[in-house]
Amino acid sequence: MTYKGTAMTKTKMITKATRFQIIKPLDTGWDELGQVLRDLSYHTTKLCNMAVQLYWQHHNYRLAHKEETGKYPAAAEDKERYGCSFRNHVYRKMREMYPDMASSNTSQTNQFAMSRWQNDVREIMRLQKSIPSFRLGTPAQVANANYTLSVEEQDNGRSSFIATITLLSLAAGKQTRYSILLDGGDRSKKAIFRRIMEGEYKQGAMQITYNKRKKKWFCIVSFSFIPEKQNRELDPDRAMGLMFGTGNYTVFAAYSVGQKRYTLPAGEVIATEKKIHAIAERRKEIQRHAGYRGHGIKRKLQGTEVLAGQASAIRDTLNHKYSRRVVDVAMANRCGTIKILDKLVTPGASVSELVNYPWAGVVEKIKYKAEEKGIAVKVVSLDGTRCHKCDAEIEIDSDNESPLTCPSCGAKIDKDYNTAKRIAKS
Repeated sequence: MTYKGTAMTKTKMITKATRFQIIKPLDTGWDELGQVLRDLSYHTTKLCNMAVQLYWQHHNYRLAHKEETGKYPAAAEDKERYGCSFRNHVYRKMREMYPDMASSNTSQTNQFAMSRWQNDVREIMRLQKSIPSFRLGTPAQVANANYTLSVEEQDNGRSSFIATITLLSLAAGKQTRYSILLDGGDRSKKAIFRRIMEGEYKQGAMQITYNKRKKKWFCIVSFSFIPEKQNRELDPDRAMGLMFGTGNYTVFAAYSVGQKRYTLPAGEVIATEKKIHAIAERRKEIQRHAGYRGHGIKRKLQGTEVLAGQASAIRDTLNHKYSRRVVDVAMANRCGTIKILDKLVTPGASVSELVNYPWAGVVEKIKYKAEEKGIAVKVVSLDGTRCHKCDAEIEIDSDNESPLTCPSCGAKIDKDYNTAKRIAKS
């Protein structure tokens, strides 16, 4: 198991998103708003599929042009061919296909499809991926200039969280802008909402999506911010060395300075994996009893979808918990860098739950949580076994769990601590 990663810059603008449930429309009925949102989602799916096909065709044209002339066509040639840049050409095609969508939202939809294409094109050309396709239910896109957030304070001390959104163009011949009441969520979400509204966080694009399982509409609001200046106390020369799944611990860490160590016991991961295994077995049991055909099979299999969501949520919750703990401990020890070993340190670990656990998910969450605090994250490799004190090479027996003895300085060293210390000093 390996992880790939790079160091993170402390001044980088961070972009995140948070989700708010739509409670009700304030200036129309649910029948009208629901129909508008369904139409927008349907046409967004069609527009995105058309846009990706156009970008695919244009990519092949550029490759053919290079093969014939030795270079890609210049931007001026695109303008001569299409009368505008190719991106604007796609936008115009989208406007022709569905003029009822607000123009800025059409542009945002174009950006959404183009980003998906650009993310996948390299792997598509290597035949590692298929051309992206969008299924029914693609989120409707709303440009950042096409919605405003506001909070209305009530006499009873409560607050109403409101979004006013431009969804349609004048060509639609109906109401174009809608006000909706949102569920502000927990204290953290409400704080984010207010910071976006007040301009402390930069407002990004919005997506409106329907959750089939919950049968509710949601707004996903993106926002950007610069990490808080808490990193003044961080020492760039202090590093936390981190590794996963040592056999005895879920997480084992040491620091480049001092003799402290930080550990998380393996019991929680083992219990979680057993719970997920039980859920997987329950899904198989439902599938066996449902059979493969016959009346009512769709209803019989609904339980498997719920169980699949439970397994994913359980693991995701644990990953968030561990990543938050690691970053908080790094902050408490003023570490400017977290260094993570790129593989499990104990290949022969007897605890299968630790060996098979998808640690890459924890690593990704550590990365963005650390980035918010101004802590750099690096994924490192180690070769051989050396003493962290004098760097002398040490021969070890993989079956021997006794402390290491350095042949050079004679130090008695715990294996896990020695490895974590070397990671921190690497």
